[in-house]
Amino acid sequence: NIVHHAIMLRIFIISAMCLFVREAHAQDRLALVVGVDRYDSVNDLRKATSDAQSVASVLDTLGFSVTTALNVDELEFNREIDRLVSAVRPGDEVVFYFAGHGIEIDGLNYLLPSDAPDGSSERGLRNDSVDADRLLRDLRAAGSSVVVMILDACRDNPYAQRGRSIGGARGLNIV
Repeated sequence: NIVHHAIMLRIFIISAMCLFVREAHAQDRLALVVGVDRYDSVNDLRKATSDAQSVASVLDTLGFSVTTALNVDELEFNREIDRLVSAVRPGDEVVFYFAGHGIEIDGLNYLLPSDAPDGSSERGLRNDSVDADRLLRDLRAAGSSVVVMILDACRDNPYAQRGRSIGGARGLNIV
């Protein structure tokens, strides 16, 4: 019981500090949370959408304006990213969270939407997936004061099991 109270006290202090900092800056806190479990051309995942929903709930309690996108195809994924980038104003704090499959091609990270291509060409994957590095650059260019990008992607290349030489041996590249 004492441990529980100590934890609650720490949470209260941290929350109060966040509120103080929040009031001092008076900027927006925006979050886009994406989870993809179901895929057309690669193995499905089991927990990506539930992880995304959990993260969205926590970010909401921390005062972020959260958009949650689950099992989105490439078009909807990019629409949500466009909405996020367009909403960012100088000084805003932004969190982008992705749970699903990712792949590295030529040192860049790509996030796979539900309708990701079958992996027959790297060009097709680059064109029909979300470039995580570009998203990070776009959020910074929009003027956000803080950008946190969390990529909760499987560390294995989803195309390696098919004998394809698309991307690296692992999923995402470490940056």
